[in-house]
Parts: sequence; structure tokens; C-alpha cells
Amino acid sequence: MEWRHRFYDWRYQLRNWEPQWRAPRWGMVLLALVGVAFFVVLIGFMKMYIAQPVPDLAALRSGLNDDLGYATIVYTADGQELTRYYHENRTWVQFPDIGPTVTNALIATEDYRFYRHFGVDLRRFFGSIWKTFRGDPQGGSTIPMQFARNYYPDFKQHHVLWRKVKEVVAAIKFERHFEKEDLIELYLNTVPFGYDAYGIEAAAGTYFSKRARDLHAAEAAALVGMLKATTQYNPRLNPEPARQRRNLVMRLMVQHGYLPAAEYAALRETPIELDFLRSSVTSSPAPYFAEYVRTWLNDWAERNGYDPYNDGLRVYTTLDSRFQALAQAAVDSQLTALQTVVDYEWSVASPGLLGDQTPPYVRRSAAGRTDAFAYFWNSERALVNEHIRRTRRYRSMINSGIEPEAALETLHDDPVFSDSLRSWLTRLETGFLAINPHTGAVNAWVGGRDFLKDQYDHVILARRQPGSTFKPFVYAAALENGRSPNEKVRDIVRTYQVKGVRRTWTPNNVGGASGDTITVREGLMYSKNTVTAELMAQMGPEWVAYVARRMGIQSKMDEVPALALGTSDVTLLELVAAYTPFVEKGIYRKPLVVTHINNRSGERVATFTTEEREALPRFTAAEVLDMMRAVVDQGTGVRIRHQFQLGGGLAGKTGTTQNNADGWFMLMHPDLIMGSWVGFNDRRLTFRTSYWGQGAHNALFVVGDFLQRAYGAGLVAPNKTFETPGSNRPRAILTTTAEDQTVDD
Repeated sequence: MEWRHRFYDWRYQLRNWEPQWRAPRWGMVLLALVGVAFFVVLIGFMKMYIAQPVPDLAALRSGLNDDLGYATIVYTADGQELTRYYHENRTWVQFPDIGPTVTNALIATEDYRFYRHFGVDLRRFFGSIWKTFRGDPQGGSTIPMQFARNYYPDFKQHHVLWRKVKEVVAAIKFERHFEKEDLIELYLNTVPFGYDAYGIEAAAGTYFSKRARDLHAAEAAALVGMLKATTQYNPRLNPEPARQRRNLVMRLMVQHGYLPAAEYAALRETPIELDFLRSSVTSSPAPYFAEYVRTWLNDWAERNGYDPYNDGLRVYTTLDSRFQALAQAAVDSQLTALQTVVDYEWSVASPGLLGDQTPPYVRRSAAGRTDAFAYFWNSERALVNEHIRRTRRYRSMINSGIEPEAALETLHDDPVFSDSLRSWLTRLETGFLAINPHTGAVNAWVGGRDFLKDQYDHVILARRQPGSTFKPFVYAAALENGRSPNEKVRDIVRTYQVKGVRRTWTPNNVGGASGDTITVREGLMYSKNTVTAELMAQMGPEWVAYVARRMGIQSKMDEVPALALGTSDVTLLELVAAYTPFVEKGIYRKPLVVTHINNRSGERVATFTTEEREALPRFTAAEVLDMMRAVVDQGTGVRIRHQFQLGGGLAGKTGTTQNNADGWFMLMHPDLIMGSWVGFNDRRLTFRTSYWGQGAHNALFVVGDFLQRAYGAGLVAPNKTFETPGSNRPRAILTTTAEDQTVDD
């Protein structure tokens, strides 16, 4: 047992000796370690503080900071916002323009001791840590800390503890460099609000169609409430949770003295009244024009070193919002009525003419007595099947192994699919354009009935046969070549040989040829195909095509005799622009869509004016214009005077293509040139009656409705007339040889 006693004795001595050795030594080591750790943390904190960059507020305000994306804003000629192009929809707004309502809501909700701390609210910060450890997560971030989290996205990649450390460091540094108001400005211009809206100004415009400074208490509270969870408290997606969150913000405003209790009591039961307008092309009042400007701007920006989606450019266009609203109203009204016409015409096998106005068709449709396009859907099976084969649904079925015929039958029998396809295929479409002839400025642009349903722009993308609206170029070429408006021409049917091929062409008028001798002027006034073809034969299609190109027709023209009747496709944009020389004494002006561009700081970086050139001798232009005045006073376009009661100086031209596939109407006022096209996207689908298929009975309605509204709004002078040149009209006579000889008289 001796070894056991020795062990006990050794253990006793060790116990009595150990405190004498460990207490002083390990205490010193621990103290030293704590000191070293504190020193290391302090050095790291100082290094992090020094290395942490500080935003350049002046650069942010001026838009010269590349860390944030700024939306390019497009304006109309009368100062209205047209659209925005962006990756991040952001417009920087300085503190005085934010408004106290938003600022008070923010401070009361997110950081009520904002004006009393140094960037970190220690009481709230450590309190939130304690509550979080106890299972009640709390946010202890101040406004400067939240701004740091938003401005430096790399913070979010770190662990929560390390992220908080970096936020604290950044917040303290921000407090040293910025005034309190500057910190609020920085924060409110960088927070996201959903729908690509970044910053309070973009949010106010998106949700309430207002400036931030104009928000009232409930609206400001709703937006500030979204900062906690953008989606959860989105008033558009989740109106009730958003309303409850808004009320919480307002209660906090009352608690901290920013909102009277009586005002809160009056507002808390009210819903959030949105005036939602997402800043995108689809929500623009002129979406087709906005999309065209976007394409134009992309090209300009690439050539000049700008990013139209991040650089915050300010683009000023020629579009007038007042003209645009009238044009859209005219399109909506007239195309809705004309749709009832084609709905009826294709509903039965043999449609009769219900009248020479649209109301009978509208009434029949409203009464449910028209089974729209029922006859077409059954009788034009091949055409319908062709469109079915182009759909994604059909291709998906084929790729899955279904036989083509079975897929067609399945889709025919699917009511949802059939209704969708029928709605798209049978929708009557249009394009409308109005240009100021003196400047070339595009004042109104409607590319179709509904941009959301069909983004195909019938002003700039659609190329269709212009029909008789091309004839003025033939008459301009003839007059420039020495013919006179009063010269006599026989209204008879002739057959012409087409150059280079064994083919002939025998044009006739809709009502046949009279056999009478009429003037060149009457040939245009009554849109005589026979007279126009004879003039073409005497000059040659090459000369007519040359004159048309000078006047602004840019599309490829087939230089054949039938060109006289408008058989080569053109766009509405180039056709309307090509009529400017008639009004402007022979001067062609290229359409202008943008006048100037400013950068984010307001400095002008580009200015644009129209390109112009002499296209016709001035007296030739005046003579053709006078002949087209007769078109609307006595000829095929007389309905514009009678139905729409339009006075003043007007000149125009109707146009209809083969099988009534395209209806056109061009109208000139001394201060405005207007044009419209009406038809279907598939030109094989047409009006079924020759009456409604004429441009004088469809496209004319759109133009007439628009100008009637413009007269009524005082935007166009109703009594202004064209200038009349003197009676002595010098004319350059050019000798040409007809390339296509008459074969049969």
C-alpha cells in the first residue's frame, strides 16, 4: 500500500502547488492574448475603414457614376414622358426634391434615432443581437448601414457576422463624409421597389404616376413599407398585406411625431389607390414609335460610345402627345367599327351590303347576330391550316411524335386554341402617320391596334402595295416631262407589252373605261387606271421609278408598266414622307423622330435636323397638288369633306389594291401630311365587298376622324389654305422614250 500513500501525497502536493504556479502565469497569458486580439481587430478595423470606398455623391447626382444604372428617358415634343429604356429604371433625385413626407416615413420606420447616432445605433444594434439570440430576430441596421448593403452588393456574399462588421465600418465612414440629408438621399435613390424600379423617384412614378415630392402620407408609407419585403408588401400583387404594412408605417409616424393621429385615423381604412404605370415600351402612349426610337437610339449609341440602358440619356423626340392621343382615339374608334364589317362579311357565304356606313354593322354585332368569321373558318380550311402549322403548339405536337393530320384536327377542335388563333388571324389592322411637312417632324405614329397583341409595326415594318396612292408620282413624272394637267387623254383600255418577257398587261378601271377623252387632271381626280397606264407607257417605268425615288420612295420598285398602279410594296412611313414635296414646293424632307439628346447632367450631346433636297420643280409640285385638291373636292376622296365636315385647304389620294387586300388614304393639309393603311396581316384575307375594300371607305375613315379631332382641339388650323403659285409655270421638258409599246388599242 506504500505506493498508494505516495500517490496521495504527490496529488496533495500538486494541488497545493498548482495554484501558486498557474494563477499568475495563465492570467497574464490570457490578458496578453486579449490585448493582441483587440490590437488585431483594431488594425483590421482601421485597414477596412481606410480601404472602404466612399460614393462620389456629386458623380451620382450628375449621373457620372458608373456603379449604378440610370434609365434613359424619352420625351415627347411637348414635354411628356414617352418611355424609358433601362436595365435598372432609376432617376436620381436630390434630397430637397424627395419631399418631407417620404423622409419622415423612412426615419420613423427604419431609424428613428437617425439624427442622434454616428452611423451605428448601439442601443438598437446590441438590443437586436440579444433578441435574436433569444429567438426573436430583430433588425438593428441604421439607414447608413442599409445603404452600404444596397450600394456594395459584394457585402451580401459574406457570412452574416462579417457582413454586419463591414456594414458598421462603412456606416461610420459615411457619417464622417456626408451630411445626414445626403445619407437619406443616397439610400432612397438606391433601394429597389420591384418592376425594375430603383429609387424613390422611379417607384413613385411606377406605382402612383407621381414625382416623389408629390406623394401624400399614405402613398409614402406604402412605398417605405415595401422596403422590408418588396414582393410581400407589393400593393399591386398583395394589396391587403401592403395596406397593413402601410398602416404600421403610419402608426410609427404618429408615434414619433411625423403624422397627426387624426390623419392616420382617416387614412388607415382606405385601400392603397394605385395609378400603376410600368415604365416600358408596352405602357407608352405610343409604343410602336417608342420601339422604333429604341432601335434608332441603339444604332446611334453604338456609333457614339453610349449605353442607352445605363447612361441615363434624355432623348427628345418630335412626337406630339396631343396629336398622338387623337390618332390613337381615331384608330380605336374606326377600326372597332370596321372590324364589325369584316366580321359580318366573313360570317356568311353571301354577304350583302348592310349600308354605306358602319353603324348597321356595329348594331348587328352588339345584338349578337354576327358569328364572326364563321364562314371563313370553315371555307378557308387550307389557309387556316397553314397558320396552325406556324404555331409553337403545332410544332411541339409534331416533335412529340403526333401525326400532322392528327395534330391539325386536335387543334381545330381545341376551342381555346382556335379562338386565340382566330382572334389574331382575323383582326383587322392599321397604320397611321402624321408628319409636319415644314420640318419633317413625325407628330403621330400608330403602328397597329394593340401593341400587346401584335408588335408588328405597320408604319415602318409592313411593306404593302400602295395601289393608287402611287399614282401622284406618275403624274409628277408626266408633268415634269412636259405634259399639262389640261392635256386630253382617251379613257380606253389598252394592252401593253412588258419589257423583256413575253407577257402583256391590260389595265382597266373598276367601273370600266368610258371611251371619253378626259384631261390628265381628271385622270388623277377620278383615279383612272387607263389614263395612268397610258402616261406610264409614254414615259417608261424607269423614269417614273427615278422620280419616285427622288421624292422619297426607298423600297425596291419593279420597273414594269404595272408600277403605275402601285404594285411594288412600300412602307407607310416612306409613302407619307414622299408626299412632302407636293406641299413644300418640291422639297423633300426626310422624316425626323429625334431633335436632340442630353446626357445625365443635362449637357446636349447631339442635335438632329431633317435632311432635305429638291425632289421636284416647284411648279410641277404645285400642279400635282392642285390636281389632288380636286380628288377631295370632286373625286374619289370627296367623302373626307362630306362625312367629316372638313374645311380648309386639303388635297389627297385614295388607294385600293387587287382583291381589296389594302386600303390607303393620303391627306395633305398646309401644315400636316397624314396617311393610313387598313388591311389584314395576311394579305390573302381581305374585305369581301368591293365597297368596303376601297381605301375611300376604310383608311379614309381613320384619317378623317383624326383630322376632325385635331380641328376640334385647335391643333390644326381648319381654314388654312395652300399657297397658289403664279399662272406662268415654267416646266423643264425632258425627252424620254416609252420602253413599253402599245400592242393593242
